Amino acid sequence: HAPLALAQAASGVPGGSPLFTSLLNYRHSRRSHQRAQEAATGGGAFEGITSLPTRQATNYPVTVAVDDNGTGFGVTVEAVPAADADVIAGLLRTCLTGLVDALVDAPETRLADVGVLAARERDRMLTEWNDTEAPVEAGTIADLFEAQAARTPGAPAIESGDVTLTYAELDSRADRLARRLAGLGVGPESLVGVCLERGADLLVALLGVLKAGGAYVPLDPDYPKERLAYVVRDARLGAVLTTRDLDQAVPGDVPRVLLDDPAGMSADGVPARDVLRPEHPAYVIYTSGSTGRPKGVLVSHAGVASMVAGQQRHLGVGPGARVGQFASAAFDTFGWEWLMALLTGATLVVMPTDQRLGEALPRWLTARRITHVTLPPAVLATLDETAVDPHTVLIVAGEACAPELMARWARTHPMYNSYGPTETTVDATLWRCDPDADLVAIGRPVVNTRVYVLDEWLEPVPVGVAGEVYVAGAGLARGYAGRPVLTAERFVADPFAGNGTRLYRTGDRARWTPDGELVFAGRTDDQVKIRGFRIEPGEVEAVLTTQARVRQAAVVVRQDTPGDRRLVAYVVPAGPEEEADVLAAAVREFAAEWLPQYMVPSAVVVLDALPLTVNGKLDRGALPAPRYGRGGGERDGARGPAGALEETVCAAFAEVLGLERVGVDDDFFALGGHSLLAVSLRERLRARGVTVSVRDLVAHPTPARLMGALGLSSVRDALGGLLPIRTGGSEPAFFFVHPAGGLSWCYMPFARFVPEGHPLYGLQAQGLDGTSRPAGSVAEMAAAYVDRIRSVQESGPYHIVGWSFGGTPAHEIAVRLRAAGEQVSLILLDAYPPDPAAERPGGTLDAADVDAGMVARIRTELGELLGGFSDEELLVMARVYRNNAALRAGHAFGRFDGRTLLVVAEEGKPAGFCAEALWQPYVTGAVDAVALPCEHSGMARPEVLEQVWRAVAHWLDHA
Repeated sequence: HAPLALAQAASGVPGGSPLFTSLLNYRHSRRSHQRAQEAATGGGAFEGITSLPTRQATNYPVTVAVDDNGTGFGVTVEAVPAADADVIAGLLRTCLTGLVDALVDAPETRLADVGVLAARERDRMLTEWNDTEAPVEAGTIADLFEAQAARTPGAPAIESGDVTLTYAELDSRADRLARRLAGLGVGPESLVGVCLERGADLLVALLGVLKAGGAYVPLDPDYPKERLAYVVRDARLGAVLTTRDLDQAVPGDVPRVLLDDPAGMSADGVPARDVLRPEHPAYVIYTSGSTGRPKGVLVSHAGVASMVAGQQRHLGVGPGARVGQFASAAFDTFGWEWLMALLTGATLVVMPTDQRLGEALPRWLTARRITHVTLPPAVLATLDETAVDPHTVLIVAGEACAPELMARWARTHPMYNSYGPTETTVDATLWRCDPDADLVAIGRPVVNTRVYVLDEWLEPVPVGVAGEVYVAGAGLARGYAGRPVLTAERFVADPFAGNGTRLYRTGDRARWTPDGELVFAGRTDDQVKIRGFRIEPGEVEAVLTTQARVRQAAVVVRQDTPGDRRLVAYVVPAGPEEEADVLAAAVREFAAEWLPQYMVPSAVVVLDALPLTVNGKLDRGALPAPRYGRGGGERDGARGPAGALEETVCAAFAEVLGLERVGVDDDFFALGGHSLLAVSLRERLRARGVTVSVRDLVAHPTPARLMGALGLSSVRDALGGLLPIRTGGSEPAFFFVHPAGGLSWCYMPFARFVPEGHPLYGLQAQGLDGTSRPAGSVAEMAAAYVDRIRSVQESGPYHIVGWSFGGTPAHEIAVRLRAAGEQVSLILLDAYPPDPAAERPGGTLDAADVDAGMVARIRTELGELLGGFSDEELLVMARVYRNNAALRAGHAFGRFDGRTLLVVAEEGKPAGFCAEALWQPYVTGAVDAVALPCEHSGMARPEVLEQVWRAVAHWLDHA
């Protein structure tokens, strides 16, 4: 024997936590029969039970003592206040009664089959709380969409950037694609891959597949090629829908249908799909698999009508609503969003990637008048609730929501907590959040859904007791594509309904509250959710251990900072000489080649051996916390940025991470970055003209390695004659001619506004490298630039853009290309010929003297991108500046045979200033002028360039 305090200290269990949650004590006793007789006459809440409230201290939450006096026995229950002793006693009475009855009537009964619930309580859990049956509109997704399109043909169905499609337009385009797919043999049970960016074309593709009778399989173009190759093979895709830009992202020889190829669409008409039924598959979502292989969840049309009926009933979505589209198409939440909108007459509004975090998101929600939006709690936590319209309906989904976050938002907004795995057609329960509640519930079953909380023998557990969640009803998926054994393990026969119905075993744990709400209580296995993403650590471990330099790996979720859950990998090197930092970087890079970015560990910790318990299992409590750095500017000996481009990239890192400075060798993830911040960093870099993918950031997480991977090893790499602002795309390219300083970096923000299909190139001046000879005339300059243009686009149509001095060579380029028979659009941004009437205060940047004023003007042209230039580099630029100013003054302008758009900076212009008249002698077609409220030097600011692009897009559409 030993004192309890000594046992507690030796156990390692923290003080205040009981060694056991319950204790059973069976003892032989000759106690008086008085208490038993009192109980027999009914002295308590239940017949045969007496309640004896005491203030006696107890060391365990529940203690049950059985006193055997030889002729009978008594049972004493002691419970702490949080455990209701009357409830426990009632459960014991039911169990004992059932045990006695079984001993007499059916002694072969398994003990597990002796229930603890009274018949009324059991019926309440199985039937009353699952009374969700409701009539819904029958049909497939295509049927339901077509019915809605017939009701509201002219209503906006989708908005994506500047693109808006009505229901009739979306229906017509999807029909044409469906006929094309049907011609390729797509029909019921066919699986078609869809590899497209989020936007209107994606919805056309999904509906086209469904109208043809097939099922779509989303392929995220940001995923590693190996991951996409696995899905293509595993799903046995019959075709892939994509574009010319993204075609190379999809490996394999599966037939392609290119949406930006006119041949990809067929003639008008409605495709035949008479044989399609609701039980046929509608889509397949690949989720993380514990064996190391992702598994495809095969979802039928059958549950969608019930899901949408629930959305209409509880969330009030319908015609006039505007649903924000946040999720990646590769996740089931995407289906929740687009089906919520397009099957109810609402408008689906696609959220730009760079607006999905922080202060930008509330601004976008307000500007787009969003009425309903579904977000992971991790994203909601980055927002200010006062910046979001209080009438916006918020749905949180994907992971557990912290009580304080729920209380903050539910007090000011209609807020719902949605729960449901992919295998149940997105949702299974829904809870209207109560800011005064003590806990965050996941609510009650939704329309035509039943939810049970069961023990390991598929028996319902009492209220307040955690058990495994099983789901039944219309929304159950068909199973896992090509995995009959796994399907049989997870989808089991429903013992409560019969009729061949099934239950889905979720692996989640929950408990009922007395009023019939469900509260999430964790997992039965190691599966986790981080920022809304479902992850099996076993899959990540399986990938890491295929790296030749790794002998063992363990992957866990850590929350070393409140609210910040991160995936952390612990690896044991295969060889004895491995440097920890080098191996950690190699492991993360390897993981990025095989796993989606949300599954790549935020940190890799190298250990000599994994810590184990006495039972040989991983000792998670002994795993050390990863060390996140402070940023290169805060460490002695750190290497800082050495040039303008390095300065730009490091500044973007620092902004996203909230640090004062970041060095070129600092690891984004080691400084505390994660997948959501990586998306934000990609957009910050893109705004500065550096186009990268999240996969690039994951594989090359330091500024130096990232620039090396992109071929931008120093500032000199960005001084070339042709600056690739954005490559790839099948639409006509835009070519931006440098202002007097010679660099085209000022045009980089256009990458945020010009649609993805258009390549963007900057034309930069000769002589910027300090060794080559500057151009001797504008004609010589334009001839060289035409050669550069044709090196990336052999023929027109061409879009030529010039700001300030850049308007002069842009005009000459346009003249030459038109003389060669090419189609050209000339776009001039506050640029004018050297006419005395155009020489106005603040009108141009064309100064002739190399002085401090000229350098200041160059800095104006380049803005924040110029921060790291040396004095020598600025002097070279100033010489180029002086040369260009002289060339412009002596240039003989030709005549451009075409239409011209002139965007005028109206501030600082004299009264009566007529911009069109200055160019009319040099243009045979019309000069269309648009005035913007800015100064000449402000034309290159990103917010002004966005207005410029709107003017350009409108002009091109109506040219």
